[in-house]
Amino acid sequence: MTTKIEALRVEIDRLNDLYYNKGESDQSDEVYDSLKRQLRELEGESDDPLSPINKVGASSDGGFEKVKHLSPMLSLQNKYDEQELTDWLVDLGRPMYASLEYKLDGASMSLRYHNGKLKAAVTRGDGEEGDDITENAIHFEGVPQDIGKFPGDIEFRGECIVPRHFFDKACERRAARGKKTYANPRNMVAGLMRSHEGEGLVGMGIQFIAYDCIVHAETGPNYIAFDDIEDHVSSRFLQVHSVWKGLTSSVDQIMDHINAVSESRDKIDYDIDGMVVKLIVGADRTAMGARTTSPRWAVAYKFEAQTTTSVLESIEVQVGRTGVITPVAKITPVKLCGVTISSVTLHNYEEVKRLDLRIGDTVVVSRRGDVIPKIESVVTSLRVDEHGAVIVPTKCPCCDAELKSSNSGIELFCTNAVTCPAQVVNKMSYFVSRDGIDVKHLGPAAVESLIVTGVLGSFSSLFYLREEDFYAAGIGEAMTDKIMASISAAKTLPFFKVLRAVGIPDLGDSTARSIAAKFPSFHALLSSSDEDLLAIADVGPETVKNIRTIGDAAESDMTSLDKILTYVQPVSVKADVQDLAGKTVVVTGSDFDGKSRKEMEADVIARGAKLTKSVSKNTDIVFAGKGAGPDKLIQARSLDFFTDGIMLVNPNSKTRIVTE
Repeated sequence: MTTKIEALRVEIDRLNDLYYNKGESDQSDEVYDSLKRQLRELEGESDDPLSPINKVGASSDGGFEKVKHLSPMLSLQNKYDEQELTDWLVDLGRPMYASLEYKLDGASMSLRYHNGKLKAAVTRGDGEEGDDITENAIHFEGVPQDIGKFPGDIEFRGECIVPRHFFDKACERRAARGKKTYANPRNMVAGLMRSHEGEGLVGMGIQFIAYDCIVHAETGPNYIAFDDIEDHVSSRFLQVHSVWKGLTSSVDQIMDHINAVSESRDKIDYDIDGMVVKLIVGADRTAMGARTTSPRWAVAYKFEAQTTTSVLESIEVQVGRTGVITPVAKITPVKLCGVTISSVTLHNYEEVKRLDLRIGDTVVVSRRGDVIPKIESVVTSLRVDEHGAVIVPTKCPCCDAELKSSNSGIELFCTNAVTCPAQVVNKMSYFVSRDGIDVKHLGPAAVESLIVTGVLGSFSSLFYLREEDFYAAGIGEAMTDKIMASISAAKTLPFFKVLRAVGIPDLGDSTARSIAAKFPSFHALLSSSDEDLLAIADVGPETVKNIRTIGDAAESDMTSLDKILTYVQPVSVKADVQDLAGKTVVVTGSDFDGKSRKEMEADVIARGAKLTKSVSKNTDIVFAGKGAGPDKLIQARSLDFFTDGIMLVNPNSKTRIVTE
């Protein structure tokens, strides 16, 4: 445990130095926050001064003169969900007057004035002292050198930010000069603040946004709200304006405003990563006081993370319906986008090798776009044990059959396609699923129970099941009646659905439709020549090989389906507007503005499109929803497809693309 604590301390100190002294970082804020949470959990409420949890910022090495803050420049304690925020509000002891404002994602700075004249602009530093960057700061928008008549000392605390439109232009200029672009606006401003460029910062778009001020009197520092400062002073500053003011007991109102800002924050011209709830009345602030690193009278509510860290506990092996072997990472449960994640699919062992995974590693997990979680990388600096390498299996974990590599060498397959329990269960589950012949109420658990009792094995055996077979499998009478009625209804359906349902690898909806249009039964399909199959536009050599492999293994089962089922012509749904007629379309992703992938595919077919699986120079449009396949997006961009909403459009398409 001590080793893990030490490793976390070193990594967080490294990230602090990168951010505060070099204006850059190789990890996201979300990852940084999650590492600090891990350390807090391991250390508990320790007051150890060596812990980065009990430090603010980082000691500076930027070559500027050091200036001690008149009062410590603290950071805010973070809250990550409604319960944590509610607990803080309740712990205040009584309702107090508070405000809610944006938490700007920039670099903190304090402006010190004496008798109305600017004396120093100081970075946060380690909270006690920072760098004197006055010669730079006077060229920032929102930094007045004179605030008029104001006796004594006053400090204005705030955040230096760069609006997004300035950031985009700056990156374009740097790229045009062959220079490395900034990772984000925060890194840009943090770097420029310490650049020793002085007047060279004019026109770079840096703004100082003030969020608090401190009046220093003989009795000590007084934290004053902007509303309580004379207009001739406060009007000289750019300010963070409140989106809500009221009593701290109004939890529902506070959360409603937080959620509203979270949903619309992309429309704001500068980055925010949360909201700040703070008390307004100076006497309340003084009464609440401060901890070592943060005030007790204000907290930051961080927006829901799309990236976090966890620990890789083990690797489990899954066997798919086509025999594909898939490693699955079992991680310490973490919450992302409102969902608790404990398993992450790794797709194949090449992915394990690319990530250089070890059991016990701290891994970066993302769930961007609210889709399937992914392990992005390993925080190798936190690897405390070089052992724990992931072993690539040589035999199937379900049937002990030998594994073989695919033609590409990327995937592993179980060679026992006929009796491997996992393949049998998964194939049958897919056969009866909504994407198959759509037998309602017959899920994977019920399928497995029927297979275990020995009454279900082949596809055709499904249609010979009796009531007592379901009872023996532990399925009740009422549910049995529903399942048997659905099986009976599934005896009449288009052939392409049955062809798709038997699970031939790489044979999707579009290809199944094309094959069924020429070969209306399994008997006709399996009796065809390779040349006849290859004459179909969507069919290539690999598809033919897969059809032959499945046919050789289960020909009698498939031809039995021909005798049991009645094939009907598919209902051709045709949209009123055939705006995609003649176009070759790829659909990738899981959510298309509320439509599922299947609904989107049906929609583009109804609009006249020809649906294919891969992106090529012959593709006209790629519809990319949430969770779109990265390989397809990369291929489309390499072919210079341009973006139009959820579409990527081929500029060389011979047919006009309608985008209304």
